[in-house]
Amino acid sequence: MRQAVRPLATGRARILFAAALLCMGAVSAPAEETDDLLELSLEDLMDIEVTSVSKRAESLSDAAAAITVITGDEIRRFGHTSIPEALRMVPGLHVAHVDANKWAVTSRGFNGRFANKLLVLIDGRSVYTPAFSGTYWEMQDVMLEDVDRIEVIRGPGGTMWGANAVNGVVNIITRSAERTQGTLVSVAGGNHEYAITSTRFGGQVGRAGAARCARTCRSTWPRSTSTTTTCAASSLARPSSTTSSSFRRPPWCRPR
Repeated sequence: MRQAVRPLATGRARILFAAALLCMGAVSAPAEETDDLLELSLEDLMDIEVTSVSKRAESLSDAAAAITVITGDEIRRFGHTSIPEALRMVPGLHVAHVDANKWAVTSRGFNGRFANKLLVLIDGRSVYTPAFSGTYWEMQDVMLEDVDRIEVIRGPGGTMWGANAVNGVVNIITRSAERTQGTLVSVAGGNHEYAITSTRFGGQVGRAGAARCARTCRSTWPRSTSTTTTCAASSLARPSSTTSSSFRRPPWCRPR
């Protein structure tokens, strides 16, 4: 017996197909700026630069720690839509989806919504909340197109980083504002995350500075919408130094 296709399902399918085409264009745009990992030799892979182990630049092979590096190219290739989802690639890291937009991430077990034994950094700056010394992952909604790499250290790091680094360190390193000039629009959709829209604009500030501002809006199932605004600035004299800040509007805070 043939069943008629509902117009609503057909319309949603068209919207998702259009969003997929836009995402393909957004992903393929910076392809010339990223290195193809398949073309790198074993020596080149071992020479990946990390900074979270000793707070200075060193090669991955020389780092005296169990460290995993997730590059921005890998995040785009695997189709991850959030930072916690990308962390599922790290062996030994426990990542759980609590509900529509909340995550629990930790290392060495004892995972939970209020786990506070993992230090989380964005560009070398701690983002833990004073409420329970942990991290609200839904509030650290960094635009994935701006992520350069994520360095994850499994094991104690209190000697170098101090409090919270009991079971590990996660350092989210973003691209400098100088490398994110112009306008970028990214759209994605699915059956769980109905719509993810991200916009970013970057420009030069004077003769020795650059800045960018990004805004990400997520609509998930059940009906929950959150918006995060992230701004970053860097100096052209020190392109590796980036200062960023973010503001998130929770789902229950909506204009009337």
